[in-house]
Amino acid sequence: MLQNRWRLVSVALVGVIGIVAGLALAADGESEVRVAAVRHEDGTVEVAVQQHGTDGWGERQLPEYRFLPVDSSGEWLVSSAVGIEAETIDALHCIIHHGATGDPFWRLFDATIARLAHRVGLTNIEIHAEPVIEEQAAAISDCTTRGATFIATTIPSAEELQDAAKAAAESGAHFMSFNSGAELAGSIGSRHHVGLNDTAAGENAGIQFNAAQVTGAVLCVVHEPDNIGLAARCDGLAAAYHGDVERLELSLGALSDSAGVTAAIAAAVSADDIGAILVLNDALLSPAVTAADGRAVGAVAAGSPANTRALIRGDLLFLVNPGVQAQARALVATMLLESNEGAFVASSDVSRYSALTGPAIHLIRPRVMTGPILQRVLRENPELLKQLGIQVNAGE
Repeated sequence: MLQNRWRLVSVALVGVIGIVAGLALAADGESEVRVAAVRHEDGTVEVAVQQHGTDGWGERQLPEYRFLPVDSSGEWLVSSAVGIEAETIDALHCIIHHGATGDPFWRLFDATIARLAHRVGLTNIEIHAEPVIEEQAAAISDCTTRGATFIATTIPSAEELQDAAKAAAESGAHFMSFNSGAELAGSIGSRHHVGLNDTAAGENAGIQFNAAQVTGAVLCVVHEPDNIGLAARCDGLAAAYHGDVERLELSLGALSDSAGVTAAIAAAVSADDIGAILVLNDALLSPAVTAADGRAVGAVAAGSPANTRALIRGDLLFLVNPGVQAQARALVATMLLESNEGAFVASSDVSRYSALTGPAIHLIRPRVMTGPILQRVLRENPELLKQLGIQVNAGE
């Protein structure tokens, strides 16, 4: 064949497969290409290849053999090969929750998601914190519109989320719910739900107050008045505690107003026969202790050095762990398994429901820590004492 004979472009598009932490989630990468041609004054035609990227059509790539001579006709000719690298974008995973900026629970949750996702190779993850429920619904819709393959949302209230959630569920994405609203998961089309057993958390708090022989009413402080999960904790407390339960509903954004929260709790304590206080977030612990004036204080909050020291000092009667890291682990595991229809994280605390009766519900069993238990644990693990900066006397 003549060396200047035209050779038509031959391009191989390669499907890109992402391998994630030993679990393969295959995703075909595609790239648009087109052939460009120009006729020169001498009658020859020169061809090139262009690839479409995020910024439009790229530079023309010129094969070594790329000219069609004037006298060629009647047969297909080929150019020399041009390598094309398909641009791939990892599948989008969206996690949307109602956490306020600065909320210790959600700060730990977000950090745990980011750490675990990085460890297993999930790279395209968006976490949206939307305390205003209309904006939470808008974030769900935005992820659906952009073709997310995984969408997870909390359900502080179902009515405002229903339309956006229904569209997400029908989009083909793996749509699930977590944290608040286990009983509402079916109504918004969630495949499954993972979260703390909020009612049991409140019941555990009531049992601890009973064991401490608290008298008078217990004040249950709700920092998100529209959150059905927090209401369930107060309901559980009322079911287990031998006395009355009063509720104090704070306004949205109260977590960033420590002085205002302290004043609100102090006013509620002085106005009623309050014998103890239950707070449902780490940020409320210090204001509650300040306002308690010697009354017992319990918390549904994550473990932290500050909370550990409060237990040791006796400022905090007990701590019910809300399962923040367990929830984050379950979401990351589900993202890894999303390509398997009906994939679910096995757990001894799981209640399963078929597709005919509703989503699978994974409720995390709450764990309770008290001062005496913690002191024993720390004595058996002296390195923890150094890490927390705590001194425990031998006679304590």
